[in-house]
Amino acid sequence: MAGTVPAPLDRLSLFVKSGAVIPMLPADVDSLSPYGGKKVVNLKDRRDRMRLLAFPAKGTTKDTMMSSEPLISAGKRGQWTLTIKASRKRLYSIEASTLNLKGAHGGSFRACKVELDGRALLKKKWSQNRAGGVLKLTVKTKRRPSESLLRLTRTVSGRGMYPRPWREDEHGQN
Repeated sequence: MAGTVPAPLDRLSLFVKSGAVIPMLPADVDSLSPYGGKKVVNLKDRRDRMRLLAFPAKGTTKDTMMSSEPLISAGKRGQWTLTIKASRKRLYSIEASTLNLKGAHGGSFRACKVELDGRALLKKKWSQNRAGGVLKLTVKTKRRPSESLLRLTRTVSGRGMYPRPWREDEHGQN
């Protein structure tokens, strides 16, 4: 599908396939190389932190991060699950756009419950700015190599609302 999109010079346009999960390095990482001295922050200095940008959609997508850790994103009406098979203890900062998900009754997706390893997280540990908006949370996984450590399930109830167009000021801008 061809089209034209506004592309101001002071903004980076990012086109992402529905269902994608993008692992991002912490902003303070200067180099992926182990060289550079004590004033340079290397990847190995931040291996215990990861930011994930998720764009969940209906269906299942699978990918790998850090060359050996599977990521599985599975969406269906009223629910989204993100499974990470982590090889180490890590702090994950997750931002998930719910624009492409539908609520249990067909309206916009509004998170009512977020679970980590089968346990509900307190509402103060996560937030969603509006139905169909970005869900944000930070969680720490335990160290159990080759075991599925992080499973986030959002069960929702629809309110008859319809998704609004994507706006950069509401999605992932810090």
